[in-house]
Amino acid sequence: MVNDEVNNKAINIEIRVAQYSAKAILKSMKKIIEYADEKSQPLADYISEKRKTNSRKLKDMVKKGQLENIDEQIENKFYAFKDYAYRRKINWGFVRDKDTRLYINNTNYTKEMNNENRKRLEDLF
Repeated sequence: MVNDEVNNKAINIEIRVAQYSAKAILKSMKKIIEYADEKSQPLADYISEKRKTNSRKLKDMVKKGQLENIDEQIENKFYAFKDYAYRRKINWGFVRDKDTRLYINNTNYTKEMNNENRKRLEDLF
């Protein structure tokens, strides 16, 4: 019984994440189509050109410290978890490390670690 409830909750979270992801993908696709139209280029040519000029290997970005989180849907997941936790009255948060310390955020998603939404875990517990 408990396993079924946990499985159902996990499935509901996955569905919400998929919905947020689909909305973000559609929004991005519309934006790309608009940009291609502005440049009067066929969509395939515009995407091919952008891929060539903007491509960098993820490994290189991680090595240079430009990228820590390679999950492109992290913002969607953050808000899906936030919504789920609010409805279920669950205490939660995304935890990341900076300078050997852990920081938690459960208010607004941000990639920047120097944001006022991030609190040191050791200050909270």
